[in-house]
Amino acid sequence: MLSIFLKSFLPLPLILTFSLQSADSQPEKPESAHKLRKVHRTLPVGARLLSSQVGIVKQEQLDGVNDNDTERREGTYYLKGSETPYSGKIFALYPNGNREMGGTLKEGKWHGRTVLCYENGQKRIEENWDNGEAEGPWIEWHENGKKMQQGNMKKGKADGPELLWHEDGQKQGRLDWKNGERVEGSEEWWNIKGEQVSSYLDTLLPFNPADGVTWGDTQDREGLRYLNDSDTPYTGKLFNVYKNGVRSSELNYKDGKLNGPWITWHGRWKSSELNHKDNKAHGLFTMWHRNGQKQGEVIYKDDEKISSQYWNSKGEPVDSEEESEG
Repeated sequence: MLSIFLKSFLPLPLILTFSLQSADSQPEKPESAHKLRKVHRTLPVGARLLSSQVGIVKQEQLDGVNDNDTERREGTYYLKGSETPYSGKIFALYPNGNREMGGTLKEGKWHGRTVLCYENGQKRIEENWDNGEAEGPWIEWHENGKKMQQGNMKKGKADGPELLWHEDGQKQGRLDWKNGERVEGSEEWWNIKGEQVSSYLDTLLPFNPADGVTWGDTQDREGLRYLNDSDTPYTGKLFNVYKNGVRSSELNYKDGKLNGPWITWHGRWKSSELNHKDNKAHGLFTMWHRNGQKQGEVIYKDDEKISSQYWNSKGEPVDSEEESEG
């Protein structure tokens, strides 16, 4: 399904851009499964599509038109078959029937409060618009209901302070914007321990050795995973980490075999999750685009693909994983 936010995006400033390189190799997933690739993570200001939620949005009668009944022409929204820019309420639904978005258009432009919801019906983002331009405060929440970020937009550009928080509610950062440009010297960052650090990347929760072992601490022996200095097949979590110590993936082992979820991240945001049983892909494999939109759902049974469905980064259904990358 085509996300209203993605259809209506205007070029917005970026908080920052960084690139992370994986330090170690990992076992291959099934042939059709999502392959790890170089991470290039961007954090847009305003109109964000990150996986966060707060409070289930109460079921209500959806007024207005479905996004599927509209089309965009040169930045203006029309009902399909109409030559008059649409004014009125509009909504979008996820494939499961839950509301994805609710907002208002005025003469084909976004106007007023717009709410984006998570697929399970919980609120993710709230923004304000004025005749097609982001205007006023915006808020984004973590999945646990605590604030993730908040800031202000003025005529479509970031303007004023922007605040960020870790998932436990501790402050993560602050920076100032003026007319869409970062104010030099205004950035401050804190890690999860409350220690001041020099960059956003340094605020990300690093791999904790107490949680498990790294890929380099183990070895494969005839299809089973062992700690390097042990003769007992490994049971527990195994992490692949970037060179800066931030984890890129988590695998779960039982008696030396993959059992349970294999999770990968884009920075701190989950990019894929594939379930395993006795060293075989078994169950649901879910992938997400870096903007938070779901990319694919594949069902495996004993390493064999049973069914699949894919979406591009706009939320539109496509026929293959290759098309979903576009």
